[in-house]
Amino acid sequence: MPQPKINKTLTTFLIFSFLTYFWLNSLITVPDWDALSYIMNGKTIAGEQKYYEWHRPLLLPLILGINFIIFGFTELIPRILGPLLSTFTLFAIYKLGSEIYNKKTGIYASLIFFFIPLTIYWAPRMYSAIPCIGLIAMSMYFVDKYAKNSNPNDMIFFGIFASLAFLMRYVGAASLIMGLIYLLYKNKLNKDFLKAIVSFLLVSTPFFYLNWVNTGNPIYSMSIANNQMAEFTPTRLDYYLKNMLIIYTPPLLILLTITLLNGLRLIKNSRREITIKKDDGLIMSLLLFGFFVLYFQAWLNLKSLRYIIPTFLGFALLCGKGFEITMNWLNNKTNLQKYTPHTLFIICSISLIILAPKFFTSCNQYIEIGEYLNTLNGNVVSPAWPYYNYYSERTVKWFPGTYEQLLEETQTFGIKYAVLTDWASEPEWATNSFFETSQEFTKINTFTGCIGTVSVYEYSGTVNGALNTREPDVINSNAFVPLKIIP
Repeated sequence: MPQPKINKTLTTFLIFSFLTYFWLNSLITVPDWDALSYIMNGKTIAGEQKYYEWHRPLLLPLILGINFIIFGFTELIPRILGPLLSTFTLFAIYKLGSEIYNKKTGIYASLIFFFIPLTIYWAPRMYSAIPCIGLIAMSMYFVDKYAKNSNPNDMIFFGIFASLAFLMRYVGAASLIMGLIYLLYKNKLNKDFLKAIVSFLLVSTPFFYLNWVNTGNPIYSMSIANNQMAEFTPTRLDYYLKNMLIIYTPPLLILLTITLLNGLRLIKNSRREITIKKDDGLIMSLLLFGFFVLYFQAWLNLKSLRYIIPTFLGFALLCGKGFEITMNWLNNKTNLQKYTPHTLFIICSISLIILAPKFFTSCNQYIEIGEYLNTLNGNVVSPAWPYYNYYSERTVKWFPGTYEQLLEETQTFGIKYAVLTDWASEPEWATNSFFETSQEFTKINTFTGCIGTVSVYEYSGTVNGALNTREPDVINSNAFVPLKIIP
């Protein structure tokens, strides 16, 4: 009899999650940088815009492009798809948790993933990190099923979802490695694994073919992404350790500790029978958790809290188990157990509704300046180029690294305008001395990314020939003159 109750609870939670994500997304009047890049890639696939950012994986733009072809371009499509894909991830975590442990733990793990602060912040947005976790979770779900029943079809589905995870975000290819390690651990690795490899390659082939046809290199996209990451100084693990309480929150770290202590208890009580324990799925969760921490800290070169998101899959599963252990303990001590999950869910939901809108702000100046650029005739460069490309529908290029390169591009590519914003990720010279306008910039709230001042400059054509012979310091050149300042 508990089966219908669990299904009803899951369905209610998923509907609530989607509506919450959609509501939070509606608070963002201007989509984020990566979201705009995926949207514009999707418009290109639909044939509506000649723009493609090659280092982006294919799956998210493909999903957007198909919807644009069917329904026409409207920003409502990505605003629905982002929350929908994140809701799918919650379902996938439930399925994996149910397969490893039980249905109740699966629901707990999904709930915990939903309420992790960074998940709340990023899941409503059109980003690839959260959907990739869902696809990885589904691939691991079929691996775990195969380990239990040896059905060859499960290996086919494992390969398909591993490939989709890869096409959503390149790190998703690690699903194959994790599945391989887990099957070795379970002594289930055999020729059926070749079916996973074949299905992975069949689903991924269009991606490699697209790269080859358009660039002459089947792995061009991945090579571009790797080159971009190599331009930065590698991160250090202490950056994430210092923010551990912000990332995972103290209550969830306590649940993680409970699960780990329970695992040690099982090992102590049955040292010779560890591999046949029902809870040995915990090892798989630890594998997921540890692998992604290791991978992202060792290879990713950008410091941002959102790059730790892939660790949330194993973390949520472990915390879900910890919460079940806690509830079972309460059940033995008091009758409060039946009310505790619902009470906590209500408290967390009310807190989310009250607090989250403060962190979902947008920079409407992007829209205003984009509409202004649309009235001009000429190509543009800007460090915030995705925003202006999207809202002006003009060719907007990434800002050159030096002033000399900017002047050279004006002659080579016909750059006519330059747009600078007081934006945290711009080069230091952009706000200190470039164009001698540092007094026009105001400091901004770097957490929300909102800008204080936007300055549009027009190339006056006063610099020709050898760039460095006109003046010793070309930064003081009057080649660009202020045209418009917002606000």
